[in-house]
Amino acid sequence: MGSAHSLGGHNKPPASIGDKGAPNEPEANRGRPKKERRGGYRVGAMKFPLRSAVKDYLDRRSERVRASTLSNERTILRGIVAEIEVLHSKKKMGTRNPWKMTRGDVKALVLTLTDPDRKPPLENETAEKYLRYFEGVLRFCDNKVMEELRQDAPNLFPKRRAKPIHYLKEEELATVVKAAEGFSGWKGEILRFLTAIYPGTGLRPSELRLAHIEDLNIKNWTLKVRHPKGQGNYGEARTVFVLPPFRPAVLRFVEQRRRHLAKAERSSIYLVPNLGIKEDGPYSSNHFRALKKELSEAAGVDFRLKDFRSTFASLTVKKDPALLVDVSRQLGHGSLDITQRFYANIEASDAGDRLCKAWTEEAEPVAEISKSAKNVLIKEKEYLPGYA
Repeated sequence: MGSAHSLGGHNKPPASIGDKGAPNEPEANRGRPKKERRGGYRVGAMKFPLRSAVKDYLDRRSERVRASTLSNERTILRGIVAEIEVLHSKKKMGTRNPWKMTRGDVKALVLTLTDPDRKPPLENETAEKYLRYFEGVLRFCDNKVMEELRQDAPNLFPKRRAKPIHYLKEEELATVVKAAEGFSGWKGEILRFLTAIYPGTGLRPSELRLAHIEDLNIKNWTLKVRHPKGQGNYGEARTVFVLPPFRPAVLRFVEQRRRHLAKAERSSIYLVPNLGIKEDGPYSSNHFRALKKELSEAAGVDFRLKDFRSTFASLTVKKDPALLVDVSRQLGHGSLDITQRFYANIEASDAGDRLCKAWTEEAEPVAEISKSAKNVLIKEKEYLPGYA
């Protein structure tokens, strides 16, 4: 018969790491195993070593990151666990145990996440983030196999590419603002406020959602960012200015907020109070996204809440390119280089429009040339439909 710590020869599930010992285990064998035996002990002691490792890893991470970040990592890692379990069931991975995973196991996971025929396919940035999160779990298990594979086969891993950043053009922003006027009640007041304060300040969605009413100063038209991105780590508190064209809408919201709270006989410390819950608190990010979805459908304009941030940057810099430094401060970027790359990606979004506009101006002469000219690169007898 195998011992209680062996993989076979024991019908009952082995005790977990946190147990003092299995019920029938001799007293002398109970307790935490010696350090040099922990790796082998984990294999036999855990019924689901991968899930246990992820849980322990996230518990450790909870001491370092915000709850929202931890929740996002938990969701992603659970998805990766499911991927690995499927790969293991199909014999594409030799083990699900993160302490025992080999280069072949990691390679199988990488190829699965980057498979172009995957449905739905993952963008390079998404696959790269997923693998980076799982690499953290492997390092937690003292397994450096992914790190070594990155060094030996860097082309195997997805690379992040700079993507054009979407923003709302002036006419699109006007359409969205007009659509917000069609909503009634408290929902309408919130939507009208969002379409003013976001493009009027460049705030991130969460920075407004978690703001307090005392953070807004309508005397000098500033708003203190109480919860910046990277708070407690690299993020620094800052104060932003509300641009003049958007101030009337902000004043309207402040007054409607006062009336809304008085009618409900409630008080709130939040700039956008959520009276749908018993205790005072902010709206959730999901609720804001749901509001945005309704507004987007009503306006017929596809956008995300964070697109207002790039809208602020684009509209401001286009008015005066010398304001790039001030835009950088308002956005809370760590350096001007970040803002320059950010704005370069915004400009890349307009590349197609600029090219089309340039050629539209020359459309007539080009059209006349194309009628009479013969494409000497294509032989008539060898022409095939779909030639490029």
